[in-house]
Amino acid sequence: MIAHEGVDFSTVPTSPPPAHPATIPARPAHAVWVDGDWGRDASAAGWHWREGGFVVLEDGEALAPWELRRDAAGALQYAPSLLCRTPVDGRHCVEAARRLHPTKEGVATTLPPAPVDSAALWVAPLGEDAGRP
Repeated sequence: MIAHEGVDFSTVPTSPPPAHPATIPARPAHAVWVDGDWGRDASAAGWHWREGGFVVLEDGEALAPWELRRDAAGALQYAPSLLCRTPVDGRHCVEAARRLHPTKEGVATTLPPAPVDSAALWVAPLGEDAGRP
C-alpha cells in the first residue's frame, strides 16, 4: 500500500455515512482486496456506495486506500481508493472502483472544492435516514 498525495484529495461538504459490511470471498491468486467506499460525483446529491472486491495489480502498481482527512484550515477532504504506478514519466493513478466496476458510469469524477459548514458535517447514525435532524 502507498499513501495518497495532496492532489488525490477533493474538499467535500459532508462526511460519508458508515461503511457497508462485506463478506469477503476466497482471495484469487495475486489479488488484493479493495474496501468498498463511498463515492461522490458532480451530479449526485450526496454519497453513493461502491462495493469492494479483489483486484489483480498490474506490474509496478500499488493501492492507496480511501482516506478522509481535514486540511490545515479544517476543511473536510476525501480521496477515493486509487491504484497507482510511478513510472519514469510521473505518477499515474486510476480509481480502484473503475477496475472493480468497469461497466458502471460516473465512478471517477473529481468534485470541485466545496464550502464546509458545521450543519453539513452531520452524519446519520447507522440504519437511520440520511436527512438532517
